[in-house]
Amino acid sequence: MDQFEFVREDTYIWEEFKKGEEYALTYIYDHHIDFLFLYGKKITKDENLILDVIQDLFFELIRKKKNLGQTDNIRLYLLKSFRRKLIRQIQVNQKHDQIDRETELYPHVVFSAEEDIIFQEENTHFQELVKLGLKELNQKQREVL
Repeated sequence: MDQFEFVREDTYIWEEFKKGEEYALTYIYDHHIDFLFLYGKKITKDENLILDVIQDLFFELIRKKKNLGQTDNIRLYLLKSFRRKLIRQIQVNQKHDQIDRETELYPHVVFSAEEDIIFQEENTHFQELVKLGLKELNQKQREVL
C-alpha cells in the first residue's frame, strides 16, 4: 500500500467514524490500541494508568465525534491526543500524591455536617454524569470502554 492509499484509507475511516459507523470505531481501536499501549509504556510503567487513559481517550472521541476535525493520519491524531492526556494525568496523579502525603500528617477534618453532605452530593452528581454518558453509548461502544 503506497502512502496515498494509506492517507485515503485513514481519511475515509475517520469520516465514517465521525458519522457514527461502528465498524470504523472498531477498526480504529483494533488497529491502534497496541501501538498506544506500547507508546504509553515508554512514558510510564503504570500499565493501569495507560489503559485508563486509552479508555478515556476513546470515550472522549466517541462523545465528541461530530465535532472532531479532519485527519489523514489516525495514528498520529490518536498519538498526540493520548500523549497529552497521559502526561496531564501523570501530573494530576503527582499532585494528588503530594496532597496525600501532606494529609497523612493532617487528617481530613469535617467542620460541619453540611460540608459532609455537600461532598456526598457532589460525588453522587459526578456518578450520575458518568452513568448518563455511558447510556449515550451503544453496547459495542460500552464494550470497547
